[in-house]
Amino acid sequence: AMKLSAYQIEEIKYRPGRLNANADSLSRNPLSNNDINQLEVSTIETAVNLWQNTNILDDIRKEQEADSKLKPIIELLKTAPSTDFN
Repeated sequence: AMKLSAYQIEEIKYRPGRLNANADSLSRNPLSNNDINQLEVSTIETAVNLWQNTNILDDIRKEQEADSKLKPIIELLKTAPSTDFN
């Protein structure tokens, strides 16, 4: 009660657990730093594995070359002499 007295709560209503899903995550014990670090490493490993197992750059290149608006620009860049941007 003392902890709640700092907040201006006018009324507290009971809701069964299945109807109170928002409070479920708030009532759980927080994860330890080790658990959080392991989740971060796992997420990074997943992203790296996805990147290695796809040809996303090739897919982007093919889509750009097939784009009617980009095609002339790409051709111009391929054939135009390079300019030094110093």
